Amino acid sequence: MNKRILALLLAVVSCIGVCLSLVGCNDECAHTNKMLIKDTTTCVANGIVTYQCRDCGITIEQEKNALGHNYEIISNTATCTTNGLQTSQCSRCQKREVVNVAAKGHSYGYKGICSICSKFQYDIQLSVSLPKEFKYEYKAGNHIYSKFILTKLSFQIEYSSIYINFEGEKTYDEDGAYGNERIYCTVVLKEKDTGKIIGSDSLYATNLIVGQTFKNDYHKICNVSDLESGKTYILEVVDRII
Repeated sequence: MNKRILALLLAVVSCIGVCLSLVGCNDECAHTNKMLIKDTTTCVANGIVTYQCRDCGITIEQEKNALGHNYEIISNTATCTTNGLQTSQCSRCQKREVVNVAAKGHSYGYKGICSICSKFQYDIQLSVSLPKEFKYEYKAGNHIYSKFILTKLSFQIEYSSIYINFEGEKTYDEDGAYGNERIYCTVVLKEKDTGKIIGSDSLYATNLIVGQTFKNDYHKICNVSDLESGKTYILEVVDRII
């Protein structure tokens, strides 16, 4: 009987020692290695954050202030020249906010092209709607040499000069698909109000066959100093040599 009592007492003492050692561990743990269990905080309300220490297993609760919305822009209907609506959405709670925003204004790069809407820096309007078919004629006799569709005209600024770029497709040769081979047209830049000619240049391309597309770049039409930002200019396309 005495041995049984002694064994029981030793077991109790051992258990108490283990418990005391665990308590001592918790008292000494810094609880730096913790994992998130729960967070009741929202964008607009304070909450409680619950952690559990990975080292000692203790649960820790901390108060936390409301997070506030984290808005990110998801759409903006404003253009370079017109006002619009900007819609933002919170990345946490998905709440949306819509506000009026002013026109962005053009952002011209060094080539004179707006990085937002691709508008050229100066107001140059075409005298025709593209795409349009043109023909190249002899200066005498109205003989049709060949035809082509002009699909695009664009401008850019390089070294204080304004250049025009042509794009299109060869559509016809009087002498057949491998006949006359060349196309020709002239563009004339004029002041809209006065009709004053500012500059001109010609597209001349050879070795083209019917159905072949072309792109001719860097045709100088005038100097930057020849144009004014507040004026409107007309670009006339002439299907002959002038």
